[in-house]
Amino acid sequence: MRICLAADTLPGSHKAWSGAEQLCWRLSQMLRKEGHSVTFITTKSWGGKPSQEIYQVPTCLNKISAVLVNLPLDLPALLYSILAHKKLRPDIVHLHTHTLFLPVAMASIILKIPLVLTVVGYWFVCPNTILKSPNGQICTTFHGIQCAKCISLPKLRRLPFFNKIFSYSRSMAFDYVLRKLDAIIVLSKTSKARLEQYGLPSSKIHVIYHYQLDTQIGEPKAPASSFQRPTILFVGAIHENKGLHILIQAMSYIVREVPDAELMVVGSGYDKYEAKIVDMVENLELKENILFLGKRKNEEVLQLMTRSDVIVVPEQVPVMDFGPMVLVEAMGLAKPIVASKVGAVSEFIQEGVSGFCVTPDQPQQFADKVVWILRHKEEARVMGENARKSAEFLYNNEPIKEIINLYHSVIALKKRKGGIS
Repeated sequence: MRICLAADTLPGSHKAWSGAEQLCWRLSQMLRKEGHSVTFITTKSWGGKPSQEIYQVPTCLNKISAVLVNLPLDLPALLYSILAHKKLRPDIVHLHTHTLFLPVAMASIILKIPLVLTVVGYWFVCPNTILKSPNGQICTTFHGIQCAKCISLPKLRRLPFFNKIFSYSRSMAFDYVLRKLDAIIVLSKTSKARLEQYGLPSSKIHVIYHYQLDTQIGEPKAPASSFQRPTILFVGAIHENKGLHILIQAMSYIVREVPDAELMVVGSGYDKYEAKIVDMVENLELKENILFLGKRKNEEVLQLMTRSDVIVVPEQVPVMDFGPMVLVEAMGLAKPIVASKVGAVSEFIQEGVSGFCVTPDQPQQFADKVVWILRHKEEARVMGENARKSAEFLYNNEPIKEIINLYHSVIALKKRKGGIS
């Protein structure tokens, strides 16, 4: 089977990527191991070069402004996506993308190629991507003309009528593609329920935990040598949604109880927010307790996880239904975890047994749980083991076979309906 995976960036080809792209890359490795041909459609990169396996699509609108990704369609990107499909000739296209979602999906629809989406964000039903209302609550109206109050094109802020047209046309375009999808893969039951609430048919939505954890993750191991100092690890984009500012505020409480505690931060970010973080560290006098490591390869991140005392996942997005990767990897490595109680996190962590879930914007709660873990080494070790055992379904359920079977059923159904040219 010839499978084309679409992702905005790729490890080794782009300077930055997230858990969604890592998910896509690992899926490609598993598919190839099963004997299938895998190619990629991705955005233009500064580092990697196009190859027979990787077709790069320019995204003109996104270069002007990230907000313009929300426009109904980037026509040059659509043209390049059609050319990519004709060159790669896939039997099926599998999306893990935001920026390229509309052009690649529309190209697949035009050429009548079966289309599957793995949901790693809610951009297709929310222009702000996070289903968060201006008041901070979860948005249950999804996208439409009402989105004009949440997002606006800079030059149209004084033209509310056009802003409403933009919001409405965007929802129409994305809804058209959603109706044409042959199958949707979600990474949690919470995510499936949310899409059913939106109105997508349950028969199209498949819960497949295709996190594709390294097979060595989850195997019991001898304890790794810890760092000399009690170590807290944060892994993720340095972005407000990831909640690093909450964790840094928590550190001001933690060091009062554990003065030599150290927070290691792995990830890169955005200028304004990074500047805010730097100022916060200085103002709270935490320079001696926080170490910024920048972007690291996944192998290095796993080693850091193994040696750390506690992994903290302070997500601030009220809808976090996709893991995240750092959470499930930490569980597989038998590490105690303190995470925000948002989205599907409670599906993965059993409170007080395999980790702690706390209120997202409460630094004191994060601090209390982290201090407890640092002071109760044996109980924390047992908690980590419980996390590993509860995560066994993530690396023992052979999701690749479920995905391949889904591909076959989608292709067969499309052929019966005469949808494949």
